[in-house]
Amino acid sequence: MYSQFKPLHHVDRLDKLRAGIAPAPVHVQLILSDLCNQDCHFCAYRMSGGLSTELFGTDKTHNPNRKMPTDKAIEILDDCAAMGVKAIQFTGGGEPTVHAQHLEIIHHAQRLGMNTGLVTNGIKLDVDHPAIQALDWLRISVDAGHCDTYVKTRRVTAAHWDRVWANIRALEGFKGHFGIGFVVTNDNYEEIPVAAIRCVEDFVPYLRIGAVFSVQGMRFYDNVQEINDYIATAKEFETDDFKIVDLFGRRLSDLENASPDYEFCGYQYFTIYIGADLNVYRCCNTAYTTPGKLVNLENQRLFDTALGRGGFDARSCRFCQFQGQNRAINAMLTTPEDVNFT
Repeated sequence: MYSQFKPLHHVDRLDKLRAGIAPAPVHVQLILSDLCNQDCHFCAYRMSGGLSTELFGTDKTHNPNRKMPTDKAIEILDDCAAMGVKAIQFTGGGEPTVHAQHLEIIHHAQRLGMNTGLVTNGIKLDVDHPAIQALDWLRISVDAGHCDTYVKTRRVTAAHWDRVWANIRALEGFKGHFGIGFVVTNDNYEEIPVAAIRCVEDFVPYLRIGAVFSVQGMRFYDNVQEINDYIATAKEFETDDFKIVDLFGRRLSDLENASPDYEFCGYQYFTIYIGADLNVYRCCNTAYTTPGKLVNLENQRLFDTALGRGGFDARSCRFCQFQGQNRAINAMLTTPEDVNFT
């Protein structure tokens, strides 16, 4: 599900890159809202030292009430379909479901024939709505095993905990891929096994374990070995119907590697990120940053825009969580000597 080799399955895009032609992205991350109804202390857009804070907040708030106009979101989706984009991911930024027309917008993408995915905190999720039930995948961010840790981590009331698990239970029988997100912090890692047990009890197919990306890099974590031990314990609860998707080690490797050692970023041709500020960014890692900004769509359409990615050196990124994808893409764009001797 989280294979780093997915770009290799899009041969048409690779062929265009080989020919020096910028292909249409396969996947677009569309940010309907920068406003969030929670306040996670590890949020890359809001935390001190977050990688995506430069153009996100204002002097007065780190939670701007900025939402993509509905007609603009519909226009962008129409252009994506016309360009041959295959999938739309609704994510943050902020919380997608606080946008009053998010269900209409998601349904429009589905009506156009594109795959749809949603990352949400699940508090305002209308689990029975046809647009939600028709998602190809859905991930609800919980990041805790107990209510008190959830309240502390996400800086909300206990009512949010009750609400999110009621919605999770209501998703039993959801036809798409469904999982719970658990971003590991120094406050919650001991609860990874508890979260796994809860997922099993409430028929959640997988628990996705990730890591915090910040300017601290590896220094964010005090005890990596202990965290890995708790992840290993959680894996003991795996069944045929429940799996641990462990991305923690991969993310730590990305943090440890820090800046890429290659110049060409092929990943930005497969995925783009369109913020609620109507700026198009190279990826979620460079979202709301000056180096990541490609173009603004306020007065122009995506279809008519030249998304120039030239002049960008991947080595300028402080950290990159797509190095695996980039290495795979770069390998396919360069023919080695004596290629037939494998």
